[in-house]
Amino acid sequence: MKAVGIADVRPDLFRSPVVAIGIFDGFHLGHVALLSRLLAWGKEKDRDAVVLTFRRHPKEVLAGPAHSSIMSFEHRLLW
Repeated sequence: MKAVGIADVRPDLFRSPVVAIGIFDGFHLGHVALLSRLLAWGKEKDRDAVVLTFRRHPKEVLAGPAHSSIMSFEHRLLW
């Protein structure tokens, strides 16, 4: 696994990626199922599986800091 910031993304970084987008704040069985399927699909299609997450919750960006996180951004990157 590699973690990259948006500024470091370039066209040759991933091989035809399949992507899951979400906050993934609190890793539950639904997330496990989704990411397991993403990994299987990437392997089946010979593509890189990529998870796109956000440092701040979109609600916080749009409406203000009323959202509290279950896990820190750094903790989420470890999963």
